[in-house]
Amino acid sequence: MSCMVADRFAHAERLGPLDEGAERDPGRPETAGTTLVPDQARPLLHRAAGSIWTGRLVFGLVYVLLALLAFLIPAKVWGQERADACMAVGLDISGSINSRELRLQYDGLATALLDPRFLQAIETGRHGLIAIAVYTWADTPETVDVIVPWSGLQTDKHAEAIAETLGNQRADRAIRSTSLTVALRAGTELLRDCPWFADRQHLTIAGDGITNTGPGPRAARDAAVDRGIVI
Repeated sequence: MSCMVADRFAHAERLGPLDEGAERDPGRPETAGTTLVPDQARPLLHRAAGSIWTGRLVFGLVYVLLALLAFLIPAKVWGQERADACMAVGLDISGSINSRELRLQYDGLATALLDPRFLQAIETGRHGLIAIAVYTWADTPETVDVIVPWSGLQTDKHAEAIAETLGNQRADRAIRSTSLTVALRAGTELLRDCPWFADRQHLTIAGDGITNTGPGPRAARDAAVDRGIVI
């Protein structure tokens, strides 16, 4: 449509205005479909053509922005439920932990989840939901066990259910070495699979020993930080 208006306007400019009473040149052939535009109509044509081109420009910018969003935002974000945070908690079951200390980890985490301050933080959050998963670790990937799969915390009832699961865990420990690298990698992978899209990702690792087998934890820590995980 814009091209038609522009073509007609250009053609009218070439022919010039037709004064009232002016005679057409009989020797000049008429062009089919040509309309001579009076001077007073030209501003209207200018505005019409300008509006059409402006509309096309705006539409093009919106299309480009949507394409950029689709490229920059991971595909799994679209239609995914939001959370204020995804929080993975790793509990140490290596040889440096005795049964009493392991029980302390389970019960301590359960108590923290039921703390009124924690529940209030959930309630006043932007999305009103914190996702949590709990796993145990020692020195190899085979020792990693997710004891609380990803769960959404929105109310005290949700917190009580997870606290009960933790309270029912047996305080059995593995007589094995300690690898913080295993703990960090397990938590990072768990956060990658969080079913909620969170504003923040947190990794909390409980333990009382240092790495005494395998590579040191620096590379695994840096990899987690590069993904935006707060340790």
